[in-house]
Amino acid sequence: MPLIAITKCYTTVSNEALQVLSGCAPLDLKIELEIEVAKQIKIIKKEEIYKGFQNFDCEELMKPWDTISIGWIYFESSGAGHEIYTDGSKINNQVGASYVHYYNGTETDSCLIRLGNQNTVFMAEVMAISRAIDYCIDKNIRNSKVITDSRSTLMTIESTEEKRRIIIEIKKKLKLTKIQLQWVRAHNGTVGNERANVHLLSLPQVKIK
Repeated sequence: MPLIAITKCYTTVSNEALQVLSGCAPLDLKIELEIEVAKQIKIIKKEEIYKGFQNFDCEELMKPWDTISIGWIYFESSGAGHEIYTDGSKINNQVGASYVHYYNGTETDSCLIRLGNQNTVFMAEVMAISRAIDYCIDKNIRNSKVITDSRSTLMTIESTEEKRRIIIEIKKKLKLTKIQLQWVRAHNGTVGNERANVHLLSLPQVKIK
């Protein structure tokens, strides 16, 4: 009866005609479609590489008592020690992540990573932090700060409900190091943050990795 109310047809009109007129698919087909979509989502969440690209939606199941919460603080710069500023952006449909390393207020190193164009800015921000942490570990940099202007990324890392593998891996690495996450307000004149953003302007010259 709902289809009759929608189409305002006579009660003698067939269900098939009502479905065509209303644009509503048969319930059995909708159920089959929902089941198939659910299956595909499960498959995607299990695949670390999907269609040749890193799958940010790949999940890692953890026991409740193994969940990790990583805190963060507001930006505090003393101009001393190791500070790694990160950024992610999408410019002219090109997605990339960058980080810049400052030691005692002097820029010493930087990195620019080009991601597939199908990625979002959030994914780029996550990748920037992940690569910055790897950089600190590889260089054996202790007591460092990884600084980002993406508050949503920090809140995702802090959440105990997060299941995405790349976030879990970031948490595991941070738990074993003395790297501190900090949030800086974007475009407020912080030199390191601005430099990380400037590096992203060179994305067209970088190949996708």
